[in-house]
Amino acid sequence: MLKKIIIIVCFCAIAVTSMAQNAFYSIFDFNQFIPEVTINDNTSEIQKSLYPTIYNNRSITGDINWVKENDSSIYNFWVSEGDTILHILSELSGIRWREPSFDIYLVRQFQSFGSSNPLIIPIGSINDGTANIAAPEGAKQKFNLIYQLSHRIISQLQKAENNAPHPLSFHPLLRSGAYRLDIMALLLANSVSMNILGLDSTRSSINSAFWNNNFPGLQIFRTHFETTWILTPDNTLADRISSEAYNSNLVLLTRPPSPGQFQTDVEQPNIEGLPLRGSLGFSTYVNGRNQLVVKDVDPNRLAALNGLKSGDVIRRINGRLARNHKLMVEYILEGLSLAGSVIEISREGNTMEIIIRPIDVQQYQEEQQLHIYPTN
Repeated sequence: MLKKIIIIVCFCAIAVTSMAQNAFYSIFDFNQFIPEVTINDNTSEIQKSLYPTIYNNRSITGDINWVKENDSSIYNFWVSEGDTILHILSELSGIRWREPSFDIYLVRQFQSFGSSNPLIIPIGSINDGTANIAAPEGAKQKFNLIYQLSHRIISQLQKAENNAPHPLSFHPLLRSGAYRLDIMALLLANSVSMNILGLDSTRSSINSAFWNNNFPGLQIFRTHFETTWILTPDNTLADRISSEAYNSNLVLLTRPPSPGQFQTDVEQPNIEGLPLRGSLGFSTYVNGRNQLVVKDVDPNRLAALNGLKSGDVIRRINGRLARNHKLMVEYILEGLSLAGSVIEISREGNTMEIIIRPIDVQQYQEEQQLHIYPTN
Protein backbone atom coordinates (compact mmCIF):
# COMPACT_ATOMS: atom_id res chain seq x y z
CA MET A 1 0.00 0.00 0.00
CA LEU A 2 2.82 2.37 0.86
CA LYS A 3 4.48 1.76 -2.49
CA LYS A 4 1.27 2.66 -4.27
CA ILE A 5 0.99 5.92 -2.34
CA ILE A 6 4.59 6.83 -3.19
CA ILE A 7 3.98 6.13 -6.85
CA ILE A 8 0.86 8.32 -6.87
CA VAL A 9 2.65 11.17 -5.11
CA CYS A 10 5.54 11.01 -7.58
CA PHE A 11 3.12 10.97 -10.53
CA CYS A 12 1.28 14.03 -9.21
CA ALA A 13 4.54 15.90 -8.73
CA ILE A 14 5.52 15.18 -12.32
CA ALA A 15 2.09 16.33 -13.56
CA VAL A 16 2.26 19.59 -11.61
CA THR A 17 5.76 20.26 -12.91
CA SER A 18 4.59 19.65 -16.46
CA MET A 19 1.62 21.98 -16.14
CA ALA A 20 3.69 24.75 -14.59
CA GLN A 21 6.44 24.87 -17.21
CA ASN A 22 7.28 28.40 -18.29
CA ALA A 23 5.22 29.70 -15.34
CA PHE A 24 6.61 32.30 -12.94
CA TYR A 25 4.14 32.32 -10.09
CA SER A 26 6.87 33.26 -7.60
CA ILE A 27 6.88 36.86 -8.86
CA PHE A 28 3.26 37.40 -7.74
CA ASP A 29 2.05 38.00 -4.18
CA PHE A 30 -1.62 36.89 -4.57
CA ASN A 31 -2.72 39.24 -1.80
CA GLN A 32 -5.23 41.40 -3.65
CA PHE A 33 -8.99 40.99 -3.74
CA ILE A 34 -10.49 38.86 -6.52
CA PRO A 35 -14.19 38.44 -7.36
CA GLU A 36 -16.17 35.23 -7.10
CA VAL A 37 -16.67 33.85 -10.59
CA THR A 38 -19.16 31.17 -11.60
CA ILE A 39 -19.22 29.13 -14.79
CA ASN A 40 -22.83 29.34 -15.94
CA ASP A 41 -24.11 26.95 -18.62
CA ASN A 42 -27.80 27.49 -17.88
CA THR A 43 -27.94 30.00 -20.68
CA SER A 44 -31.16 29.23 -22.54
CA GLU A 45 -32.51 32.77 -22.24
CA ILE A 46 -29.21 34.39 -23.29
CA GLN A 47 -28.77 32.07 -26.24
CA LYS A 48 -32.34 32.57 -27.41
CA SER A 49 -32.12 36.36 -27.09
CA LEU A 50 -29.02 36.35 -29.30
CA TYR A 51 -30.73 34.47 -32.13
CA PRO A 52 -34.51 34.83 -31.72
CA THR A 53 -35.27 33.94 -35.35
CA ILE A 54 -33.19 30.76 -35.35
CA TYR A 55 -34.96 29.39 -32.30
CA ASN A 56 -38.37 29.77 -33.81
CA ASN A 57 -37.57 26.57 -35.68
CA ARG A 58 -34.80 25.07 -33.58
CA SER A 59 -34.69 23.57 -30.09
CA ILE A 60 -32.98 25.84 -27.56
CA THR A 61 -32.98 22.93 -25.11
CA GLY A 62 -30.96 20.81 -27.51
CA ASP A 63 -28.31 23.48 -27.94
CA ILE A 64 -27.94 24.16 -24.22
CA ASN A 65 -27.76 20.43 -23.51
CA TRP A 66 -24.96 20.32 -26.09
CA VAL A 67 -23.17 23.08 -24.17
CA LYS A 68 -23.45 21.14 -20.93
CA GLU A 69 -22.07 18.03 -22.60
CA ASN A 70 -19.11 19.86 -24.09
CA ASP A 71 -18.03 22.42 -21.50
CA SER A 72 -15.92 20.14 -19.29
CA SER A 73 -12.61 21.41 -20.70
CA ILE A 74 -13.22 25.05 -19.95
CA TYR A 75 -14.97 24.22 -16.67
CA ASN A 76 -12.03 22.13 -15.42
CA PHE A 77 -9.60 24.80 -16.60
CA TRP A 78 -11.41 27.40 -14.55
CA VAL A 79 -11.63 25.21 -11.43
CA SER A 80 -7.89 24.59 -11.69
CA GLU A 81 -6.59 28.02 -12.72
CA GLY A 82 -9.41 30.54 -12.31
CA ASP A 83 -8.32 32.24 -9.08
CA THR A 84 -4.72 32.32 -10.27
CA ILE A 85 -5.77 34.00 -13.52
CA LEU A 86 -7.76 36.65 -11.64
CA HIS A 87 -4.81 37.40 -9.34
CA ILE A 88 -2.24 37.61 -12.13
CA LEU A 89 -4.55 39.79 -14.23
CA SER A 90 -4.71 42.31 -11.40
CA GLU A 91 -0.97 42.27 -10.71
CA LEU A 92 0.14 42.59 -14.33
CA SER A 93 -2.50 45.18 -15.23
CA GLY A 94 -1.98 47.29 -12.12
CA ILE A 95 -5.78 47.50 -11.90
CA ARG A 96 -7.87 46.41 -8.92
CA TRP A 97 -10.94 44.25 -9.29
CA ARG A 98 -13.96 46.27 -8.16
CA GLU A 99 -16.92 43.97 -8.80
CA PRO A 100 -17.59 41.37 -6.09
CA SER A 101 -18.76 38.63 -8.47
CA PHE A 102 -19.77 37.80 -12.03
CA ASP A 103 -20.64 34.82 -14.23
CA ILE A 104 -18.93 33.36 -17.27
CA TYR A 105 -21.79 32.45 -19.60
CA LEU A 106 -21.16 29.55 -21.96
CA VAL A 107 -23.28 29.42 -25.12
CA ARG A 108 -23.24 27.26 -28.21
CA GLN A 109 -23.00 30.12 -30.72
CA PHE A 110 -22.32 33.83 -30.54
CA GLN A 111 -21.87 36.73 -33.00
CA SER A 112 -18.15 37.06 -32.22
CA PHE A 113 -15.48 35.10 -30.40
CA GLY A 114 -16.60 36.49 -27.06
CA SER A 115 -17.88 39.37 -24.99
CA SER A 116 -16.35 40.68 -21.78
CA ASN A 117 -19.49 42.27 -20.31
CA PRO A 118 -21.50 40.19 -19.85
CA LEU A 119 -18.72 37.65 -20.16
CA ILE A 120 -19.95 35.30 -22.87
CA ILE A 121 -17.82 32.54 -24.40
CA PRO A 122 -19.05 30.53 -27.41
CA ILE A 123 -17.87 26.94 -27.31
CA GLY A 124 -19.58 25.78 -30.50
CA SER A 125 -19.52 28.29 -33.32
CA ILE A 126 -19.45 31.95 -34.28
CA ASN A 127 -22.40 33.07 -36.38
CA ASP A 128 -22.38 36.75 -37.30
CA GLY A 129 -25.37 36.47 -39.60
CA THR A 130 -23.29 35.99 -42.73
CA ALA A 131 -21.02 33.06 -41.88
CA ASN A 132 -20.66 30.27 -39.36
CA ILE A 133 -17.18 29.26 -38.20
CA ALA A 134 -15.97 27.04 -35.39
CA ALA A 135 -15.24 28.76 -32.08
CA PRO A 136 -11.73 28.47 -30.60
CA GLU A 137 -10.98 25.09 -29.06
CA GLY A 138 -8.34 23.69 -26.71
CA ALA A 139 -5.59 26.15 -25.79
CA LYS A 140 -7.10 28.78 -28.10
CA GLN A 141 -10.38 28.58 -26.18
CA LYS A 142 -8.55 29.05 -22.88
CA PHE A 143 -6.56 31.94 -24.31
CA ASN A 144 -9.79 33.53 -25.53
CA LEU A 145 -11.20 33.35 -22.00
CA ILE A 146 -8.08 35.07 -20.63
CA TYR A 147 -8.40 37.71 -23.35
CA GLN A 148 -12.04 38.45 -22.49
CA LEU A 149 -11.11 38.68 -18.81
CA SER A 150 -8.33 41.11 -19.73
CA HIS A 151 -10.93 43.32 -21.37
CA ARG A 152 -13.08 43.05 -18.27
CA ILE A 153 -10.42 44.04 -15.74
CA ILE A 154 -9.44 47.05 -17.86
CA SER A 155 -13.09 48.12 -17.68
CA GLN A 156 -12.68 48.28 -13.87
CA LEU A 157 -11.05 51.67 -14.46
CA GLN A 158 -14.58 52.94 -15.09
CA LYS A 159 -15.65 51.58 -11.68
CA ALA A 160 -13.24 53.62 -9.58
CA GLU A 161 -13.91 54.82 -6.06
CA ASN A 162 -16.56 57.48 -5.37
CA ASN A 163 -18.33 56.56 -8.64
CA ALA A 164 -15.73 58.48 -10.63
CA PRO A 165 -13.75 56.86 -13.45
CA HIS A 166 -10.00 56.54 -13.06
CA PRO A 167 -8.07 59.29 -14.91
CA LEU A 168 -6.27 56.60 -16.89
CA SER A 169 -9.57 55.53 -18.47
CA PHE A 170 -9.43 58.66 -20.67
CA HIS A 171 -6.09 57.72 -22.23
CA PRO A 172 -6.26 57.32 -26.04
CA LEU A 173 -4.74 53.83 -25.85
CA LEU A 174 -7.78 52.69 -23.86
CA ARG A 175 -10.36 53.91 -26.33
CA SER A 176 -12.60 51.17 -27.67
CA GLY A 177 -11.54 49.59 -30.92
CA ALA A 178 -9.37 47.00 -32.60
CA TYR A 179 -6.28 49.20 -32.68
CA ARG A 180 -6.20 50.43 -29.10
CA LEU A 181 -8.25 48.84 -26.32
CA ASP A 182 -8.24 45.44 -28.03
CA ILE A 183 -4.46 45.59 -28.38
CA MET A 184 -4.07 46.55 -24.72
CA ALA A 185 -6.27 43.60 -23.74
CA LEU A 186 -4.28 41.28 -26.01
CA LEU A 187 -1.02 42.51 -24.50
CA LEU A 188 -2.31 41.78 -21.00
CA ALA A 189 -3.75 38.40 -22.05
CA ASN A 190 -0.45 37.46 -23.67
CA SER A 191 1.50 38.16 -20.46
CA VAL A 192 -1.01 36.33 -18.25
CA SER A 193 -1.23 33.35 -20.61
CA MET A 194 2.55 32.95 -20.57
CA ASN A 195 2.24 32.17 -16.87
CA ILE A 196 -0.87 29.99 -17.17
CA LEU A 197 -0.68 28.14 -20.50
CA GLY A 198 3.05 28.44 -21.09
CA LEU A 199 5.05 29.91 -23.95
CA ASP A 200 4.23 27.35 -26.66
CA SER A 201 0.45 27.33 -26.16
CA THR A 202 0.30 31.11 -25.94
CA ARG A 203 2.32 31.56 -29.12
CA SER A 204 0.35 28.95 -31.05
CA SER A 205 -2.92 30.61 -30.00
CA ILE A 206 -1.92 34.12 -31.08
CA ASN A 207 -0.32 32.87 -34.29
CA SER A 208 -3.28 30.66 -35.21
CA ALA A 209 -5.37 31.30 -38.30
CA PHE A 210 -8.31 32.09 -36.02
CA TRP A 211 -6.62 35.07 -34.35
CA ASN A 212 -5.07 36.26 -37.60
CA ASN A 213 -8.50 36.29 -39.24
CA ASN A 214 -10.40 37.86 -36.34
CA PHE A 215 -8.01 40.40 -34.82
CA PRO A 216 -7.37 43.42 -37.11
CA GLY A 217 -4.83 44.97 -34.74
CA LEU A 218 -2.57 41.90 -34.62
CA GLN A 219 0.03 43.42 -36.92
CA ILE A 220 0.36 46.52 -34.74
CA PHE A 221 0.52 44.35 -31.62
CA ARG A 222 3.37 42.30 -33.04
CA THR A 223 5.28 45.27 -34.39
CA HIS A 224 4.99 47.74 -31.52
CA PHE A 225 3.92 45.98 -28.31
CA GLU A 226 4.60 42.24 -28.11
CA THR A 227 8.34 42.37 -27.43
CA THR A 228 8.68 45.94 -26.16
CA TRP A 229 5.90 46.29 -23.59
CA ILE A 230 6.96 43.50 -21.20
CA LEU A 231 4.58 43.44 -18.24
CA THR A 232 5.62 42.57 -14.68
CA PRO A 233 4.16 43.42 -11.26
CA ASP A 234 6.73 46.25 -11.12
CA ASN A 235 6.04 47.43 -14.68
CA THR A 236 2.32 47.02 -15.16
CA LEU A 237 0.04 47.81 -18.08
CA ALA A 238 -1.24 50.83 -16.16
CA ASP A 239 2.35 52.02 -15.67
CA ARG A 240 3.14 51.71 -19.36
CA ILE A 241 -0.03 53.47 -20.49
CA SER A 242 0.30 56.32 -18.00
CA SER A 243 3.86 56.99 -19.17
CA GLU A 244 2.76 57.22 -22.83
CA ALA A 245 2.05 60.82 -23.83
CA TYR A 246 -1.30 61.52 -25.46
CA ASN A 247 0.51 62.84 -28.56
CA SER A 248 3.22 60.18 -28.80
CA ASN A 249 4.08 58.44 -32.06
CA LEU A 250 2.63 55.23 -30.61
CA VAL A 251 -0.73 56.89 -29.98
CA LEU A 252 -0.56 58.39 -33.45
CA LEU A 253 0.00 55.10 -35.27
CA THR A 254 -2.81 53.35 -33.38
CA ARG A 255 -5.36 55.90 -34.54
CA PRO A 256 -8.63 54.08 -35.36
CA PRO A 257 -9.18 53.48 -39.08
CA SER A 258 -12.30 54.23 -41.04
CA PRO A 259 -12.23 52.23 -44.30
CA GLY A 260 -13.58 54.15 -47.25
CA GLN A 261 -12.88 57.58 -45.79
CA PHE A 262 -10.38 58.24 -48.57
CA GLN A 263 -10.85 57.37 -52.23
CA THR A 264 -8.00 57.38 -54.73
CA ASP A 265 -10.10 59.20 -57.34
CA VAL A 266 -11.10 62.11 -55.10
CA GLU A 267 -9.64 65.41 -56.22
CA GLN A 268 -7.56 67.10 -53.49
CA PRO A 269 -6.41 70.74 -53.11
CA ASN A 270 -3.41 71.56 -55.27
CA ILE A 271 -0.06 71.10 -53.50
CA GLU A 272 2.95 72.04 -55.59
CA GLY A 273 4.89 68.91 -56.55
CA LEU A 274 1.99 66.55 -55.82
CA PRO A 275 -0.62 64.99 -58.11
CA LEU A 276 -4.13 66.39 -57.76
CA ARG A 277 -5.62 62.93 -57.24
CA GLY A 278 -4.75 60.03 -55.00
CA SER A 279 -5.17 59.14 -51.36
CA LEU A 280 -1.56 58.99 -50.20
CA GLY A 281 -0.51 62.55 -50.94
CA PHE A 282 3.29 62.56 -50.97
CA SER A 283 6.15 62.61 -53.46
CA THR A 284 9.69 61.24 -53.29
CA TYR A 285 13.09 61.66 -54.87
CA VAL A 286 16.17 59.41 -55.05
CA ASN A 287 19.16 60.73 -53.11
CA GLY A 288 22.85 60.16 -53.78
CA ARG A 289 22.75 56.82 -51.91
CA ASN A 290 19.98 55.53 -54.18
CA GLN A 291 17.39 55.86 -51.39
CA LEU A 292 13.79 57.01 -51.72
CA VAL A 293 13.31 60.19 -49.69
CA VAL A 294 9.97 61.84 -48.94
CA LYS A 295 9.82 65.29 -50.55
CA ASP A 296 6.42 67.01 -50.53
CA VAL A 297 3.60 65.92 -48.20
CA ASP A 298 -0.03 67.00 -48.33
CA PRO A 299 -1.09 67.56 -44.67
CA ASN A 300 -4.70 66.58 -45.49
CA ARG A 301 -4.05 63.18 -47.06
CA LEU A 302 -3.18 59.74 -45.70
CA ALA A 303 0.60 59.89 -45.57
CA ALA A 304 0.76 62.98 -43.36
CA LEU A 305 -2.22 61.99 -41.23
CA ASN A 306 -0.47 58.70 -40.46
CA GLY A 307 2.76 60.43 -39.49
CA LEU A 308 4.95 60.50 -42.63
CA LYS A 309 7.12 63.62 -42.89
CA SER A 310 9.26 65.36 -45.48
CA GLY A 311 12.82 64.08 -45.26
CA ASP A 312 11.87 60.54 -44.15
CA VAL A 313 13.90 57.87 -45.93
CA ILE A 314 11.73 54.98 -47.12
CA ARG A 315 13.46 51.70 -46.30
CA ARG A 316 10.83 48.94 -46.60
CA ILE A 317 7.10 48.58 -47.17
CA ASN A 318 5.56 45.50 -45.50
CA GLY A 319 9.07 44.01 -45.37
CA ARG A 320 9.78 44.56 -49.08
CA LEU A 321 12.31 46.88 -50.66
CA ALA A 322 10.83 49.47 -53.00
CA ARG A 323 13.39 50.55 -55.57
CA ASN A 324 11.27 53.27 -57.14
CA HIS A 325 8.23 55.44 -56.38
CA LYS A 326 5.88 53.38 -58.54
CA LEU A 327 6.66 50.12 -56.71
CA MET A 328 6.47 51.86 -53.35
CA VAL A 329 2.95 53.15 -54.07
CA GLU A 330 1.84 49.72 -55.31
CA TYR A 331 3.09 48.04 -52.13
CA ILE A 332 1.38 50.62 -49.90
CA LEU A 333 -1.94 50.34 -51.71
CA GLU A 334 -1.82 46.54 -51.46
CA GLY A 335 -1.59 46.86 -47.67
CA LEU A 336 -4.40 49.41 -47.51
CA SER A 337 -6.84 46.73 -48.63
CA LEU A 338 -5.82 44.64 -45.61
CA ALA A 339 -4.82 45.92 -42.17
CA GLY A 340 -2.62 48.76 -43.41
CA SER A 341 0.91 49.11 -44.74
CA VAL A 342 3.88 49.02 -42.38
CA ILE A 343 6.54 51.43 -43.64
CA GLU A 344 10.03 51.26 -42.18
CA ILE A 345 11.66 54.68 -42.37
CA SER A 346 14.81 56.41 -41.26
CA ARG A 347 14.21 59.79 -39.62
CA GLU A 348 17.05 61.94 -38.30
CA GLY A 349 19.25 58.89 -38.02
CA ASN A 350 16.68 56.76 -36.18
CA THR A 351 14.90 53.77 -37.68
CA MET A 352 11.18 53.58 -36.95
CA GLU A 353 7.94 52.23 -38.38
CA ILE A 354 4.65 53.90 -39.21
CA ILE A 355 1.47 52.24 -40.43
CA ILE A 356 -0.47 53.87 -43.25
CA ARG A 357 -4.16 53.02 -43.34
CA PRO A 358 -7.49 54.83 -43.86
CA ILE A 359 -8.54 57.01 -40.94
CA ASP A 360 -11.60 58.93 -39.84
CA VAL A 361 -10.70 62.53 -40.68
CA GLN A 362 -13.49 64.01 -38.57
CA GLN A 363 -12.37 62.07 -35.49
CA TYR A 364 -8.78 63.03 -36.19
CA GLN A 365 -9.64 66.72 -36.32
CA GLU A 366 -11.73 66.54 -33.15
CA GLU A 367 -8.96 64.80 -31.23
CA GLN A 368 -6.39 67.22 -32.64
CA GLN A 369 -8.35 70.08 -31.08
CA LEU A 370 -8.00 68.27 -27.74
CA HIS A 371 -4.21 68.18 -28.29
CA ILE A 372 -4.20 64.39 -28.47
CA TYR A 373 -2.18 64.47 -31.69
CA PRO A 374 0.65 66.77 -32.70
CA THR A 375 -0.35 69.41 -35.22
CA ASN A 376 2.82 69.25 -37.29
